[in-house]
Formats: sequence, structure tokens, C-alpha cells
Amino acid sequence: MSWSHDHHVQTTQRAMMDSGGGFIHSSHPNNDNQFDPPTPSSTLVDDQDEVRPVHPLSKAQERRLRDYLDAKLLEINRGFKKRADPSSSLPHLHHFLTAVRPVLSVILQVPPVDPSASLRVAFLLRITGDMLTAIPAYPLVGPPPTSNPQPSDPPALEVTLIELIDCISQLDKGWAAVLASQAWDPAAGEGRGAYAATGGPSETDKARLRSILLLGREAIIDWLALGQVQLEQEIQEEFSCVFWRALRNLGEGAAITSDNIAVDLDDSEEDENN
Repeated sequence: MSWSHDHHVQTTQRAMMDSGGGFIHSSHPNNDNQFDPPTPSSTLVDDQDEVRPVHPLSKAQERRLRDYLDAKLLEINRGFKKRADPSSSLPHLHHFLTAVRPVLSVILQVPPVDPSASLRVAFLLRITGDMLTAIPAYPLVGPPPTSNPQPSDPPALEVTLIELIDCISQLDKGWAAVLASQAWDPAAGEGRGAYAATGGPSETDKARLRSILLLGREAIIDWLALGQVQLEQEIQEEFSCVFWRALRNLGEGAAITSDNIAVDLDDSEEDENN
């Protein structure tokens, strides 16, 4: 399941680059980019202590990226609103998650340097709000009892819930990276590097994000309770601490406690000290 999602995301991103979308700069020396090369505005220090320049998007790239994301988010929102219609492209939560995750990945990969950083924050706030509105609006159902399954049928409910946990975790780690002005590493699924002179969320953005995440977390917990779903202990613990990374960065970490958070906190603090 994870391989399938990663393969889909990588295929989408390669297609955008090959078609001239050019949202994310290529480091290939022979890249014949049709856009004006931007001026480096910061540096990235990766895990091998290699220092590389970090570029903002050019104006042409930003325009194409805005058009692409506006179109994809509008398409997803329409599919969600028509979820009860037989013609809907997103009738079940599984289909919604499959559609939204590649778009989330593209947003996270926008360079964390001005003026591109503000674009990343704006679209990430938008997709976060859309996701946390849509998720609890879907019924908690598995495939229909039939001897003739259809390709459009959702998978087993447990599979969909694991997909949901993965998607929420990606969003949580993404916000943790954005709040720390880090670049997003799609292969590792987390933020990387240290930056100087970067852009990040404003205090107004942070206040809005805090409200969206706290209300969204409460809505998801209530949704699971109303659905009367019997969750395995491990899955239940994952849902009990959704968005703990982002909320911790926003000063709300004390409101969420779990044994698995304590383990992750120890790991993250060890990484920061190394």
C-alpha cells in the first residue's frame, strides 16, 4: 500500500517536470529550464553536511504552480461535495485520500525561502482546512457485501483507517517542517536542513493553523466515536495523538499525551542534539 502511494506521487511529480511544469527546481546540470534562473537566497545543509543553494520559484513557476494547485483543489472539492452522487469521483474516504496526497506532497516541496515560502504556507493552510472538513464527513464504511466487487468499491475499513493515519502523519510532519522553515524531503517523508533568511508562517497564520488543527482533531475523534468502530489498540493510539508534532511547535503539545509520542519525542530530541 505504501509503495503504491509513493509510486503514484513520484510518477505525478516526474510528469510535471517532464511536461515543463517546472514547479520544483531540478539540480541536473543539463536541465534546459525555460524559466529565468532565480537568485539563490539561502542555503541547505543536508544530512551529509553538504551545503547547497536553495532557490525560490521564478514568477513563471509560481504562476503555473498556483494554476495547477487551484485546479486540483477545486477538482477534489467538487468530488467531495458530490460524494453521495453515483457520478462522484470521490465517493469514499479512500478515494479522497488517494486524490489529496499527491497534491499535498507537491505543496510541501515548494522551496521554504521568500517569496515562495508564503505560497507554501497559503496552500498548505487551504488543503489542511479542506482535508479536515472532508474526512469526518465521509461515512465509516468498508466494501459493500457483494459477490461481484467493483473497482470503485472502497477497501476494508481497517485499510482505509491506516491510509488515513498515514495521510494525517504526512500532514503533521509537513507542518512541523514548515514551522521550522525546513525543506520537504519526499523520499524520507520529513523536513530536512537548516536555513537562514527564510520565510515562514506569520503569527496570524500560526493562530489560524492552531485553530484548524485543534478543531479538526476534535472532529476526527468524535467522528470515530460516533461511528462506533472497534479499533485495534495501535490504531487507537495513533488517532489519540494526531497532529502532535505541529501542535507541539505551536505550543499546544501539553494537550496531547501518549506513550508513542514520548518515544518519538526522545528520538527527535536526540536528532536535534546530533
